[in-house]
Amino acid sequence: MRRLLLALLLVMALPLAGLASAIILRVDNQNPYASSLQKLTAIPDFVLQSDGTLFFARTGKEVGQVEYYTAQVTTDEMSTMVSRIQLGGAADWEEDYENATLQGLPTTVFALSAPGIKRTISVYGAAWSAREHQIPDVLG
Repeated sequence: MRRLLLALLLVMALPLAGLASAIILRVDNQNPYASSLQKLTAIPDFVLQSDGTLFFARTGKEVGQVEYYTAQVTTDEMSTMVSRIQLGGAADWEEDYENATLQGLPTTVFALSAPGIKRTISVYGAAWSAREHQIPDVLG
C-alpha cells in the first residue's frame, strides 16, 4: 500500500507542484469495467519523464496485486526510446485502433510528447492487436 501511495504522489503531485520534468511517454491501461472513481484515481502503468525518471508497474506475486517501481534511465537510453518511436512512424499513427469483434478488453492509451511528436493514441485490446499485427510494432 505504501508503494501505491508513493507512486500516486510522485506521478500526480510533483508535476502539479512544478517539481518534476515534462512527461515524454505515459501509458495507461483502462479497464472497461472500472467505476468512474477507479478511472479517476488510476495510476499509469508507465511514465517516462524528460529527466530520465521512469515510473512503472508490474504484476505482483498475488493475484490482482500490482507493484510500482521507479528507475533512472540514461540520456542514451532515452534517446534510443524516442528514436524508436520516431522511426516507428509516430506521426502517421492513427488516433484510435479499435476492433469491433472483441469485447471486454482494456484500452491502452499512449500519450507521447517528444521532439516533433505530440500525440495521444488509443489501442483497444493492445496485446491481441499486436499479436495480429493490426497496430504499429512500436505500440505492441
